[in-house]
Amino acid sequence: LISINSIKLGGLGSVGGIYNLFFSTEDPLLLKSPTSDKNAWVNILKFGIVKIMSQQQSKNTELDIKEIINLFQNGSVKEALIKSENLIKKDQELPFLLNLNGIININLKNWDKAKISLHKAISLDQGYVEAYNNLGIVYNNLDNLDEAIKNFSISIRLKKNYSNGYNNLGSVYDDLGKNEEAIINYSKA
Repeated sequence: LISINSIKLGGLGSVGGIYNLFFSTEDPLLLKSPTSDKNAWVNILKFGIVKIMSQQQSKNTELDIKEIINLFQNGSVKEALIKSENLIKKDQELPFLLNLNGIININLKNWDKAKISLHKAISLDQGYVEAYNNLGIVYNNLDNLDEAIKNFSISIRLKKNYSNGYNNLGSVYDDLGKNEEAIINYSKA
C-alpha cells in the first residue's frame, strides 16, 4: 500500500484535517512527499506497477511510471504531472496510473483534474479502494462533504478493515462537529 501520511490538505473554510492518500503495491521504497515537511516520508511499494505491467506487457510503461514516481519523490511534482498526463494519453486504461495522476493533482491542489482522473480510475476498476479514498479527499477539499462521506464509505464497504477510509471518514465527521460518528470511525481505524 502506498501511503502519503499526515498531509494537511484542508484550508477551504472550516474543512481540513489530516488525510491519507493511497495506491496499492508491494515492496517498500521511500518517497518524500513534496507537500509535507522535509522529514515526512511516503511508503511506496512496487508490486502494483509490476502487476499492471504484466497485464499490459509494457516495459516502457513500467519505466515511465517508475520515472513519474521518482520525479514525485524528488519534489518535481509538476514534471511528474506532465509525464503522467502524457503517459495517460498513450495508456488510458490503467487505473493505477490514473490514481497516481490523481494523487499528483491532489498534491498540487488541482482538485478538478484530480477528480477527473480518480473518476476514470474508478470507472475502469469499481473495486479500487484507494481511488475512492483519494476521491473522498478531493471532495472534502472542495467542501462537498456529502460526496466525501460517500466515497470514504464506499472504500470501507469494499474493504471492511480499511483503516484509512475509517480515519478519513472520522476526520470529516470531526470537521462537521459530529463527535460520536467521528469517534466510532476513528476507533475502527
